[in-house]
Amino acid sequence: MKTTRLLLLLCLVLASAFANEKPTDKKIVVSVRSLFAVNEGSRSSTVDALVRLMKEDPQIEVRQWGGISLPSAGDSNLLMSLAGKTSPDIGIALFHTIRNDIKQNFLYPLNEWIGDDLNGDGEVSGDEVKWKEWEKYKPLWRAVASQNGKIYGIPVPSVNIQGMVFRIDLVKEAGLDPNKPPKDWDEFYEWCKALTMPNKVVKGAVNSYGQRALCLPTGGYMFLPWIYTAGGEPFIQYRKSPKTGKEYGFSIVEEKFITPEGEDLSHEPSDWRANWDTEEGRAALSFWYKLRWGTFEKDGEQIKGVVLPTSISRQHYFHDFLGTGEVAMMAATIDDLAQIAKGAQLDPSLLSWFPYPAAPGPKGRQCVQIFQHYCGMYANVKDRPKEERDKVWKALVACIEGKMPAETWRNVCSAAWRVSCRQTGCANMASKSISRTCPK
Repeated sequence: MKTTRLLLLLCLVLASAFANEKPTDKKIVVSVRSLFAVNEGSRSSTVDALVRLMKEDPQIEVRQWGGISLPSAGDSNLLMSLAGKTSPDIGIALFHTIRNDIKQNFLYPLNEWIGDDLNGDGEVSGDEVKWKEWEKYKPLWRAVASQNGKIYGIPVPSVNIQGMVFRIDLVKEAGLDPNKPPKDWDEFYEWCKALTMPNKVVKGAVNSYGQRALCLPTGGYMFLPWIYTAGGEPFIQYRKSPKTGKEYGFSIVEEKFITPEGEDLSHEPSDWRANWDTEEGRAALSFWYKLRWGTFEKDGEQIKGVVLPTSISRQHYFHDFLGTGEVAMMAATIDDLAQIAKGAQLDPSLLSWFPYPAAPGPKGRQCVQIFQHYCGMYANVKDRPKEERDKVWKALVACIEGKMPAETWRNVCSAAWRVSCRQTGCANMASKSISRTCPK
């Protein structure tokens, strides 16, 4: 009897407590891919921004999207979810695939919040812009995410910078000075020969190639810096004069588009074309061929190639080879060596980096490669009511409002600045765009 009275009293207390509360609005779930990794053990500024958003707008419930998990499936799970209309609402559009995402109708345009191309010039600018933050981004970044007046992505607040990462201990073992990394292709090849030891027994190795100097990732975008180091432009954007019909080629980083005759083509659409079949492109390809199949003599033995064969590299995560010591170098992002060390199961103090080395001759230039990715909405958002789409937009804005920690920015800026100062005339995108935003 006492237990019954106690339970009755508890129910009355709870009923009284909730009597004064207003009915909770129906939750609107917004699923986020990649950016809302709440289970990884560390809280990013993006996660913090999304948590704040949920406190400010209790109707929004942000969830980390999982989808079907397949080993080594890449984006297969995302593609299947798009086909099955179960895709996340928000995710990352990579700098080298966003145009294909747009072409395949994977992304939902953001114009209903940013603004519409009212004058038909292919851009959303000036008085057309409703979300004024849009005009703060570099014209190049805006152009990459736009097509035919539609906007499909907003630059994320952080960038990745890629260079050549190497194992300090293996470099020292080969008799090289880690404080004097190679500056040109010739010096780089000498490093590669010294670091290639086919007969070395590597503990924990997954193949029988001994130690090789490096592995070359097979992604096409990984080849672009080598064309640049040869003095070339991997891509050219062409714009046609409406007056004469003549086409003019501009650099990938051009923003003003003024012809030699003084005509302003800034409002004409760009036709982007690969520019690999050039003297510089062929030189870069020849150097890659030398790295893979070139022969040299070492300790009385003929050795073929200084890189780990592609067929082997595809079967494993590249960081594994760096960790075991099967390779001494790899192209990787240099803004967070600690993360690379974690993936390779190494002490971060064992890693360092240098810029892509310059080709011989007056055209050669060192460089790093910058990756500016985007945050976008996936196409299935179009099926949600306007009220829900607006909530998805609020979550997207929270995703891109996150900021990289100041110390990380200083490290990245310092890295890019060292590269730009190391060789006169090295006008690469990294040093240009980052030095202007580096915190003091």
